Amino acid sequence: MKARFFIPSAALLFVGVCVGSGLYMQNSVPASAAAAEDACCKAQAKPPQAGSAVATLKLPEHYRGSALQKEIADGVIYYRLQSGKMIAHLISMDLNNPSYKVVPLIAQSRDTTTDLTARASAVAGINAGYFNLTDGVSASYVTADGKQVLDPTVNKALIENPNLKPFLKQIFDRSELRIYEPKNSKPASKEAVGEGRKPGDLQAAIVAHHQPIPAKVRILHVMQGGPALLPAIRSEAEAFIRKGKDGKSVDAIGTTRKAARTAIGITSGGGIVFAIIEGSRGKEFKAGASLKDMAQLLKEVGCTAALNLDGGTSTTMAVRATAEQLGLDRASVRSEDKYSVVFSNEEERKVKSALAIVPR
Repeated sequence: MKARFFIPSAALLFVGVCVGSGLYMQNSVPASAAAAEDACCKAQAKPPQAGSAVATLKLPEHYRGSALQKEIADGVIYYRLQSGKMIAHLISMDLNNPSYKVVPLIAQSRDTTTDLTARASAVAGINAGYFNLTDGVSASYVTADGKQVLDPTVNKALIENPNLKPFLKQIFDRSELRIYEPKNSKPASKEAVGEGRKPGDLQAAIVAHHQPIPAKVRILHVMQGGPALLPAIRSEAEAFIRKGKDGKSVDAIGTTRKAARTAIGITSGGGIVFAIIEGSRGKEFKAGASLKDMAQLLKEVGCTAALNLDGGTSTTMAVRATAEQLGLDRASVRSEDKYSVVFSNEEERKVKSALAIVPR
């Protein structure tokens, strides 16, 4: 989302950054990616199998007539949904899928979501959190493998902006995706995972940053974004909507306007859902959805918690499949090597982070 809606008068502009579920730097590739790459390709475009029950979303009637549904890797399902003029792309999987995991991809400076996704040999990727447009500095907390790796309290565009100082407590306490693991658990071995054991019985939650950690778990990964969308939209509590010194209301991300949107959701059965809604490819606030529209979509497909991520001209989804494998019109997607960019800005924005699904 363009930064001018977050810091209207600033020379230091930012949008925010947030990531979760394992850390990969810009040029890294998962160790298991090469071995799993062929298996991923072979799995693409299959009808969903019975073993994908957690990943399979329940689609409301008004989506069913035009819905596309393809299993792009074992237990990883892609959907294209349309209701009126609103077009959404979703990818769902079990958080404890034995073959794949959700990870953040972090650019050392900034890079496109598609390039980050491709370098990680990921099954799919979406853009993730907010960041400074000027220098790519994070505006969100990020923890990877139990270690905090990004800290917004050192972001000068935040802490030195007089218009934001009254709201810093709310900004630093914005909602985040947390991935928990049991304190006493040991990750299943590769051999055991191959035999179908769950790799750690991970749990996901979307909570405010300062929410206490439950007693029997520890934080594995954190990705802070905002605002929370489900069970309720928290735009004001998280200072996306706020009053300026002149008394006028500021809506930092155009929460009630139509725009391209990116979000992540959690289902009651332990599934995790990547979601984007298409907007205009050339200009913000010309088409797309409001935050209320995005929240409604995720609720309808079975999410009980959901988190908004950076949207607008940052919104991007790249999937490791051809347009034909996804059932899409070739003219509606951009091909990048082995990936179909099902939606992005006309000139894909370079971002700080992406969320992706990679081989374990």
